[in-house]
Amino acid sequence: MKRMLQKNLLVYVLLVLLILLCAFSVGISMLITSRNEKSLSDLHDLLKKQSDVLDEQKDLISGQQQLLDDYTRALTSFEMPSGTYVLSTEERRLLLRGIREEFGTRLEGIEHKLDTVDVREISHFEATTNYLYQLAEEGTGHYQRLHRQMELMNTDLNAHFDGLTSTITAIESLPQTLLASEYRQFGDTSRDDGEYGDAVEYYRKSAGYQETNETLLRYAESLYLADPAVRKDAEIIKSLLTVLERDPVNSGALILLGDVYLEQGNLNDAEMYYERLVRLEPENGAARKRLGEIYLKIEEFEKAVRHLITAGELLPDDPVVPCELGDAYFTLGDYEAAETAYSRALSVRYPFPPALMGRGNSRSALGLLDKAAEDISAYVKLRPRDYHALVELGDVYERMGMNAEALKSWEKARGALSLNSDKDILRWGDVSRRQARLCLSLGDYRGTLFYVDKGLELARDKELLALGMTAADKMGDDDSHRRYSRQMGALEERGMAE
Repeated sequence: MKRMLQKNLLVYVLLVLLILLCAFSVGISMLITSRNEKSLSDLHDLLKKQSDVLDEQKDLISGQQQLLDDYTRALTSFEMPSGTYVLSTEERRLLLRGIREEFGTRLEGIEHKLDTVDVREISHFEATTNYLYQLAEEGTGHYQRLHRQMELMNTDLNAHFDGLTSTITAIESLPQTLLASEYRQFGDTSRDDGEYGDAVEYYRKSAGYQETNETLLRYAESLYLADPAVRKDAEIIKSLLTVLERDPVNSGALILLGDVYLEQGNLNDAEMYYERLVRLEPENGAARKRLGEIYLKIEEFEKAVRHLITAGELLPDDPVVPCELGDAYFTLGDYEAAETAYSRALSVRYPFPPALMGRGNSRSALGLLDKAAEDISAYVKLRPRDYHALVELGDVYERMGMNAEALKSWEKARGALSLNSDKDILRWGDVSRRQARLCLSLGDYRGTLFYVDKGLELARDKELLALGMTAADKMGDDDSHRRYSRQMGALEERGMAE
């Protein structure tokens, strides 16, 4: 019985040991499996992290390579947009050195990351399963491929650096004529875009390398068209005189020099250069036109007519030329020729205000009052505060017997006066005399006195006082007559004293 119990106890002990052994085996198996799964996950994470780092560096290198390509194209083609800052030789050297240092630092950092991959972890992963071996081999191959790509990119970058260096070296050795040509092209582009200030600076740089007549002329033209704050007439004249010393028949320099002197009011010098140009180029319409304008100003009307007739033939689409020709004819008293010239200007451009007013005056002088009133009215619609036009329109209406319209037009002329000068005060009196005379001629004596008193508000005029005394006599208004007589006596005493 005792042996039976001992035997059963042994069986139970062995059974318990077997169960514990099985449980231990299962635990060990689960632990190994868990560690393998964690190792696999860690490997995935590490490889992904390294891959992301390499992809990021690859993108940076690609971006920097594109930047190098852009600088290379810019430096080799000289195609730079208007207003772009032009790098000096020293600036290009510094740029090249900075880019090379930046690329060297980035490449060294990438290679360092590749060299410092934890070898112990790779060995640990390789020891787990065949799957881990395969995965590690794929990762290693991936690294090797990336490393080879980086070496190729480094080679390409070195080639770019060498090309860039060669380009800069070539630029440094460019002949001065080529540099002058490049800056002149920049100037031409700026001038075409209306950027005259920039064009001036580019032409100045071009002339610094090679001072040609063409560059000086373009420089002077751009300076002439530039903002008044930049424009310097003395510099323009100096440049143009230099051109003419080398090339006395340069038409561009002659006409621009005449324009500068004409704007300054130096008519003698302007005339000299325009006449010189016309002798060289009789068919130069612009020079003929300007000569005509000068002769109008100095009142040599026959010469003005001669040049303006020729200018009109050469510049058929310019309304100013026939209008100025009309002015010359009108001053000479040839109103029919003036009317024809003004009509020619209006056929080129309608409405052209100076030609409308000129033709209205010519038609008024010819007695064509209806047509004169039509032209001057059209002009007044365009310029409703022109004192002279309103007075002239009133005169035409008076001659046509349209007395109410005449008085109204003259009153508008009075309203156009600013009264800030002695000239305006005289005009005030002139309008009042017209109104008072018209009323007196119509027998409207009260109206006469009204306009006389209106004029005397500002003007002290003997003619106005005489008109007032006459109207007062006609009315039997002794008080008004005495008042005007006293003012007349005061004016005469003042005149005698002066």
